Amino acid sequence: MDILFNATIDVPGQASLYQVYFDEDVYIFQNVENNSVLLHLYRERDEWHTKYTLNKQTMDQATQALDNYLFSQH
Repeated sequence: MDILFNATIDVPGQASLYQVYFDEDVYIFQNVENNSVLLHLYRERDEWHTKYTLNKQTMDQATQALDNYLFSQH
């Protein structure tokens, strides 16, 4: 998988750098420091979805990073 972009996301109490990949219709946010996965996001009916439980701030930051990336590709 190729890295699409990097994003700094605040997970309660700590900001971390994530590399974002795309695989099988899902965007994967993987922590650069420890390789843990923060979340998988997918788009359905023009809305972002995940099976992970995240606080609203973290989800908003991740979706904003994806929206910015996708917008820059047009």
